Amino acid sequence: MRYDVIVIGAGIVGTSIAWHLQKSNFQVLLLDKKQPGEETSYGNAGIITREAVNIKPFPRSFREVLRVLANNSTDIRYRWSAIYNLQRPLLQY
Repeated sequence: MRYDVIVIGAGIVGTSIAWHLQKSNFQVLLLDKKQPGEETSYGNAGIITREAVNIKPFPRSFREVLRVLANNSTDIRYRWSAIYNLQRPLLQY
């Protein structure tokens, strides 16, 4: 059989892409080493987090900045190595 598209990865994203392509009359082959949804999508339940849609704004109060400075909270994480390249915009902020 000939396929128009091969989608590699049967997680929530790959399966959704394959499904939409099939709805548009493409011949689609969906490849994964396990059954659909049994890898990463199984671990996160196929959820696209709301933080990806509603972005949390950078803290505005001095108290909030001090809280996230320790870099041990789950709502804001950063790499210390990136701070050097971001020092100008951070100081402007």
